[in-house]
Amino acid sequence: MIIAVVSLMLGPVMMMQPSKKERRLARIRGSAIANKLKVQSHVDDKGEMYAVYTKPWPDYILQSLKSRQFPEWRLNRMAFAHDIHFHSVWDWDNKSKTSSVVPGELAAILDSVNEDITAIEVNRFGASVHWNEYLRGREPQQVIKEIEQLLASLIQVEIPLLPC
Repeated sequence: MIIAVVSLMLGPVMMMQPSKKERRLARIRGSAIANKLKVQSHVDDKGEMYAVYTKPWPDYILQSLKSRQFPEWRLNRMAFAHDIHFHSVWDWDNKSKTSSVVPGELAAILDSVNEDITAIEVNRFGASVHWNEYLRGREPQQVIKEIEQLLASLIQVEIPLLPC
């Protein structure tokens, strides 16, 4: 009888504990926040969750951008590589406001992007990656460091804007 009462009292409390997946996401996102990245969760058109990790503009770039329009562009990872795409599996989002002249350094950066990153973008908030948060056997700190390096390199790429 006492065991049944204790079970009834502790059962709901134990069910409120975070799952293994929730603990993993908390470690990943905590590591990102410790590295000064902003993290937002989103749901895509198919109902699948993904996260957007953003590195805000450094102050020295922010000051230089105040006098001109912020660059805004996004590249989406396509299902397959094709010649009509910007680079391999990467193609421009329809809303990107860039000219067709793109530095070769961006193509080189794209070749090193983790396969779990589904989009990269630069906008008035900084540089961002859309990531499904799979670790594939790696430590969260290692993956976050790779993402931070990718975002830092994206911030440095200057892509010409379309004339207003």
